[in-house]
Amino acid sequence: MYQIAVVLQVFAILFCLLCLLVLVEQRDSKYEKLMMVIISCSLLQNVGYLFELLAKDAGQALYAVKIEYFGSSFLIPLMVLFVFRYSKINYNRFLFWLMMSFGCLAMFGVWFCEYTTFYYTKFEFIADDVFPHVVLGKGTYYIIYSVIIYIEMILCAIVTFMKYAKTVEPRMKKNYFLLFLSSVVPMSGHIIGISGVLGPYDIAPFGVACGVSIFGVAIFSRHIFDITEYAHESILMNLDDAIVIVDEAYGFQECNNKAVELFPFLGQLELGAAIPDSKFNRLFQKNQPKEITIDHSNYDVHITPVMRNKTLAGYSVVLFDVTQKKQQYEKLRQLKEQADSANEAKSTFLANVSHEIRTPINGILGINEVILRDYDEPQLKEYSMTIHKSATTLLNLINDLLDFSKIEAGKMEIFPEEYEVEQFFQDLQDVYSVRANKNNLEFVMKVDSGMPNHLIGDASRLRQIAGNLLSNAIKYTSSGTVTLRAGFEKNSDKKGNFIISVEDTGIGIRKEDMKKLCEGFVRLDETRTKSIEGTGLGLNITKQLLNLMGGEMKVYSEYGYGSVFTVIIPQEIVDDEVVSSLGDQDRFLRIKTADFTCPDAKVLFVDDSKTNLLVAISLLKGTKVQITTAVSGHECIEIVQKERFDAIFLDHRMPMMDGVETLHEMEKIDHLCKNTPIIALTANAVNDARNYYLKEGFDDFIAKPITEESISKMLRKHLPMELVIDN
Repeated sequence: MYQIAVVLQVFAILFCLLCLLVLVEQRDSKYEKLMMVIISCSLLQNVGYLFELLAKDAGQALYAVKIEYFGSSFLIPLMVLFVFRYSKINYNRFLFWLMMSFGCLAMFGVWFCEYTTFYYTKFEFIADDVFPHVVLGKGTYYIIYSVIIYIEMILCAIVTFMKYAKTVEPRMKKNYFLLFLSSVVPMSGHIIGISGVLGPYDIAPFGVACGVSIFGVAIFSRHIFDITEYAHESILMNLDDAIVIVDEAYGFQECNNKAVELFPFLGQLELGAAIPDSKFNRLFQKNQPKEITIDHSNYDVHITPVMRNKTLAGYSVVLFDVTQKKQQYEKLRQLKEQADSANEAKSTFLANVSHEIRTPINGILGINEVILRDYDEPQLKEYSMTIHKSATTLLNLINDLLDFSKIEAGKMEIFPEEYEVEQFFQDLQDVYSVRANKNNLEFVMKVDSGMPNHLIGDASRLRQIAGNLLSNAIKYTSSGTVTLRAGFEKNSDKKGNFIISVEDTGIGIRKEDMKKLCEGFVRLDETRTKSIEGTGLGLNITKQLLNLMGGEMKVYSEYGYGSVFTVIIPQEIVDDEVVSSLGDQDRFLRIKTADFTCPDAKVLFVDDSKTNLLVAISLLKGTKVQITTAVSGHECIEIVQKERFDAIFLDHRMPMMDGVETLHEMEKIDHLCKNTPIIALTANAVNDARNYYLKEGFDDFIAKPITEESISKMLRKHLPMELVIDN
């Protein structure tokens, strides 16, 4: 028995030394370094116990026990630390150092057992039994420390077993099982030693050596701490792309976490088992597209043979998620088509503009410069100045190209400065009245007399905006009138909205074309406008300039009857001076006014657009009618319950409660306008619109865009005769 015990201890020491040598060769990580410390502690414990077995007297035996405790006092706490770190479990550092302090206290009790009895109560060496051994009296702290050691060993066993049970990946599952054995074997040795089954021989040190040796052998044979193992666990297993490894017969070998997420059955397969998924197995067939769709996501499949000594050992299957890439590719394809289309349109546009406009405009400006220089006749000079202004305006169209490019590149800037409103409109009047008259059109300018004369804004850009609207109105109107209206709506003493409205009696715009109205290089209704010169760029630039100025544009149009373009632009007020004159009114302004007045009549206008209300008020200003406005159906109902009106103009398309709903609601309640005519005011001008509104209960119908003539006629038709005074 004695010889067997000595041999076992020698083997235990050799096991520990072998494990240390293996770890010294590959000590690259914190795990390996910690394991080296643990094995070193086990080595000291077993060396000490071997010396105890070989001791000849009590002095040698006591010295051996002290060496033994120098290793065993810290062995189990370090094992706990290793298990928690390897299992990726957070641990309390305070508890770890508390466990280490328990070990230090035990070592102190052993090393100074000659002077204190709190760990050992007695120390006796027996040399005449089965073999020489030490008999120790167990003190209070010995019992406490033994309980602590068992708790720590049980904790290691529980943690490693739980990780083994939960882990799906085969390689790591085996590693946790070996670590579980490394925890259980030392605990079994302690239990056997306490039971006394082996007599005086304490097998606990040998059990600890066997436990750490089990994991040490695994380190050597399975390369647990090899750099490839780190890559396998931390990189391959956690890749966003799925990886499956099969053998040469397509039997399952291994997979990563993403693969289990896509194919849950892989987590339950045994090593070498056939993969029970026909969709997956078809990937290995020849002439099959290497692409697969799972849960609306697209994956490119790459299958690579795995060779071992030039012999096929299996295949690695990698599934790359290309869903986002495909979506981006489709967006890029669409953008490319749009860019190609735009570039083609721009190229055509540049060619047309360069040849058709710039060349003749340069000639006009050149000859006109000669006239200005060589002739002094006042009338001729006046005509020549008008030509110059017109030609300059046309030349500015060429610059629209540059403006458009600047806007697209985000380089367009606005430069606010003080300007005179009278001069602003005089310039527009000088140019566009002549152009309108040449086209046999009546050009009308109506500027609110209360409009501030000095504002702060980018006058050149404002002139460009108004010019674009007037040019379009003149181009697309073959007969009738082009009207420029302007007003100012104050928000405060120093700020307000500059409102410019251009109305024509031209061809109008189809409803389906309204969305394309401000697109660059687009001509609407080509069948009717192909003979009209233009680039289709003016409204696009106008819209972009308005965005830069914080303004907006409203468009009202009836196909075949005309359009109204209204721009609302924030401006700053310089002083209280208002517009007083716009030059020779008899010559340039031919303003048609109503042929009657009705100062005692009261009219209610209901429209959710303040711009529309402003237009209505401006159009009826000459009649001196008393106008009340409402911006919603609900407000209309509230007003008619408090006040009586002689006529009500009610817009159809309004949010919350439209005009038809408002009319029906008024029919249900008592109010002061039961006998008041209600006229539908709407942009709906289809053939059966009148019948529709009359059927709904309206007394009459007027379609947008409204003109002064149309609204005046409607008012005169429905007002009581005693309220109308002929001029």
